[in-house]
Amino acid sequence: MTWALQTGGDAVRRAVSAAFEAGLAAPPPAAAAAFAPAEALAAHGRPAGAVMADAWRRAIADVITPAMRALLPGRAGAPR
Repeated sequence: MTWALQTGGDAVRRAVSAAFEAGLAAPPPAAAAAFAPAEALAAHGRPAGAVMADAWRRAIADVITPAMRALLPGRAGAPR
């Protein structure tokens, strides 16, 4: 990604920025069906809605946002 940003010019930088914006704006994964017990979901590798939402928020905060800041340090509006 760094190479592409360094050699691709403004068009690539805008595309990367737009991809990060889309990812940050995306809603968390849909909560599990209300009729499915948390234990049944977990038995099949699907955590309950609250766990999924928390993991989503942590991934955005701990992985996506720092990567965006590292790749696009001058990007206006980067969440802090």
